[in-house]
Amino acid sequence: MKINRQYFFYILFAVCSTALNFFVQKICEVIFYSFNNTFFSFQLYKNIDIATLLKLSAATAAAFIFKYTADRFLVFKKGKYATAKKEIARIGLYTLFSIFTTFLFWAVQLLFKIYFQLEYLGLILGLAAGYTIKFFLDKHVVFSH
Repeated sequence: MKINRQYFFYILFAVCSTALNFFVQKICEVIFYSFNNTFFSFQLYKNIDIATLLKLSAATAAAFIFKYTADRFLVFKKGKYATAKKEIARIGLYTLFSIFTTFLFWAVQLLFKIYFQLEYLGLILGLAAGYTIKFFLDKHVVFSH
């Protein structure tokens, strides 16, 4: 598969993952803010509360599981399992790179929320930057063998 086609499908699934991330965040907001609870609304820094961190975590976990499955089986065509050691290494690298790009995404989203009150623009820009960087890491490191 040519890199352009791989990148197209990688970004297509990234868009799906971004939509999933957004919808999980919105569902979490409805749930967390429906409680009149001081725990969820406790301000950690400026307008960042506990509910914001919990929704980011839940959405990131859901998007990670979806994206890894799509990347492994559909984008990079790694359908057959290798040795346990190789699979653990692959998942470990994917996770490590995901953590790096997640921190990038979170930083952009939270900075846009704090400074511009445009949290979801930050979500889109942060995920776009993170997924573009991660494509090259996944292609050349995680799924190269």
